[in-house]
Amino acid sequence: MKNSLWTPDRRLILAGFASAPVLRASSSWAQTPSGLSQGPAPDFDAALKARLDRWHANGFRPDGRGVYRMQLGLTYRTDPARVKQMTPEFLDADPEPLVQFNAYNSLVAGRDINVITCGPDYTEIDLGFTCYYKGVRYWTTLPWVLPRDFGRYRGRENAMLRKKDGEVVVDVAEGVIRSHTIRRGFRMLELETTWLNEPAHPKFWFRELGDGDLRIDVRPDPDWRRGVIAEDKVFVSRNRGSEQGWATGMPSRNLDNAPRALDLKKTKFSVGQPSPYDAFSELPVVELVGGSVQMVPFDPNGAPVPRERGPGVERVAPYRKNLGEVPKAQAEPYAFWGRAYDPPIFKGKALTPARWPQQGSMVRLAPEALDAWRKREAFEATADTFLMVDFDLPQKTYTRLLPPETRPVTGPHLRMIAAKLGVNDLSPEHYGESWLLVPALLDGQEVWYALAHLVAAGGDVITGREIWGWPTKMAESVDLTAKGGRLSVTVKRLYRTVMRADVAIKGAPRGLAEERMTVLGVQFTGTPAPLGALNERYVSQPWEIAISNSQALELNGVKVDFPAEQSPGSIGRSDAWHEFQGLRTVSAIVGQARIKRLPGQVRGGDLRPAIRPYLADRNDSFDTTLVNTSFLAGA
Repeated sequence: MKNSLWTPDRRLILAGFASAPVLRASSSWAQTPSGLSQGPAPDFDAALKARLDRWHANGFRPDGRGVYRMQLGLTYRTDPARVKQMTPEFLDADPEPLVQFNAYNSLVAGRDINVITCGPDYTEIDLGFTCYYKGVRYWTTLPWVLPRDFGRYRGRENAMLRKKDGEVVVDVAEGVIRSHTIRRGFRMLELETTWLNEPAHPKFWFRELGDGDLRIDVRPDPDWRRGVIAEDKVFVSRNRGSEQGWATGMPSRNLDNAPRALDLKKTKFSVGQPSPYDAFSELPVVELVGGSVQMVPFDPNGAPVPRERGPGVERVAPYRKNLGEVPKAQAEPYAFWGRAYDPPIFKGKALTPARWPQQGSMVRLAPEALDAWRKREAFEATADTFLMVDFDLPQKTYTRLLPPETRPVTGPHLRMIAAKLGVNDLSPEHYGESWLLVPALLDGQEVWYALAHLVAAGGDVITGREIWGWPTKMAESVDLTAKGGRLSVTVKRLYRTVMRADVAIKGAPRGLAEERMTVLGVQFTGTPAPLGALNERYVSQPWEIAISNSQALELNGVKVDFPAEQSPGSIGRSDAWHEFQGLRTVSAIVGQARIKRLPGQVRGGDLRPAIRPYLADRNDSFDTTLVNTSFLAGA
């Protein structure tokens, strides 16, 4: 990542915006905070104060809570030939396509941060193009990009918003707004603009969607050999928009605070570098049409807007409606686009269509990519450094950890794995990850239930979580450093240390050590019940781990801590690893590893409501208020 406005860690601590009503935690889902108070504010407030002053000097004003927001929209014409290649075959290509770019930022002071708005920025962007379905003109968007973890998975799993991780910069200085996005090392969606002292037409307002935004949603099959899509039906769904359709005129209301029109003569926009992981470059700018920026508090639904079918406002909940079923054979090439996944990755690289990026589209998977997906033996990863530590787990603690329909094993251990991954099949980038797992019996088979999985920036935070049910969340850092005969491991998330280990690399050489384990996850795709999918079910997946140059470590040289410190501001204390502080180490092994994750298997039906208390940590208590998550159901 380059050109950050803040410290090198900025891309990891940016806040998110879920674009959905905030759900309050219920007593059956989350743990009630106990003994928590506001921690100290992080140290970005001084720099933020200067930035807030700069925004104010440029005409931006806060809302009643003191929060400054920027909401920007830009519409342009693009190449019809490229849009035709991108448009799914169950939709109709627009012969005169428009593209809409949206960028959002709010500034959050340290004293006000919580799980979703962790400061100093809350940013996200999206890009969509027009299409037709059954004669009606709609938008359809490419995946949104935002940095903040909670906002990303909350938006995906509660509102079905297709969000991905990446760095988004949106800022203003000396009357000029600048924005860019960096993801997987590619710099994209670069904007430089200014504004006029006049209200913008409503059709150019931030995320003004006309008749709505179309998408498909699929439940991925954990056994990829059968294809991308599992057994559920696939539908074209309409999200948001207005019952009265596209805006045609100005509303009859005071527009002094309405979004300002962008000055197109002073606007520069580029889709940026072609990335095989994001299809933005396939929508080149032909002509700028209009745009807006919201600088002061203004409710776009405060009065009806003239529209095609009469005055109206944007839909409120329910936002979403199924418009028609799509045959799976038609939907499968677009399933990765539908779920906002990166395209299939093989040894750190994505397969691209012939002659791409000049021709073809990454929205549609090529037949050879689908064939390779089905034919792969395993998802593999190399680990330059691999540490696995088992701890003695008291029976009372262990019994309370076990999720529904599982049974205890005899002599249980808590297993912690920390790995520095190199070339892998889930991300084109190298990254660190750390796991907590406990053994259990499911239908008589021993499995390892995944309690927690934290990955560093660049790692996969979507596909593992949604295909095999991993409890993946993004950490600020997962650092493994070997030096002077010692290995140091530090895992940080939400401004606090979740785990640290200091290990003397001293022990009996074992050469090649092999470990086989079946990992149990909870597949949670977030499809609302009216759309017909099971929300939460078990998926098991066999793992094979070959540890080369391994050493069985001397236990007196292995020190692992799970600190109980709080996060600052109003975050509280998520990531309940601290509940295992003080456990006795029973074994530890270190080396380099080759990890093979084999096809998964669905294990039973819908687990609701019994599973919900066990997902509190995985979902940061399902809430943005002061949290104190626990792995121990009902604790």
